Amino acid sequence: MWVMMNDSFLSIVQDQKDPRMLMVRARKAGDIRTVFPDASVAETTASDYRYRASIRRSRVVERIAARLQNVDYPNFKDSVEDEERHDAYLEVWQTMMLWGNGVLKRRPVFLPGRKAPAKKAAPR
Repeated sequence: MWVMMNDSFLSIVQDQKDPRMLMVRARKAGDIRTVFPDASVAETTASDYRYRASIRRSRVVERIAARLQNVDYPNFKDSVEDEERHDAYLEVWQTMMLWGNGVLKRRPVFLPGRKAPAKKAAPR
């Protein structure tokens, strides 16, 4: 699950080692601690999400619910103060708008550090 908040972007999945826990992942330093200040955050360069913390499922639910209870803005994008985060979210918003309107064209996605897929040979 992706959770985009005006001050943090989190990817939350089940912890593979313990189903009572959720793995909270982030791309930016500080995003996990913004929502979970007491989390023990590990940093790794071996994964696309550089920061991660295993957090009890009930705690994740509690903190995300509290964030929802405190929504006090009529426009999410306007509530994002950090310009770089705002611009990144705006690109996601735009992509999802195109997708929702059925006009998003499929295009290859290239991730840093990974080889581009081999081109398929043209049919003869």
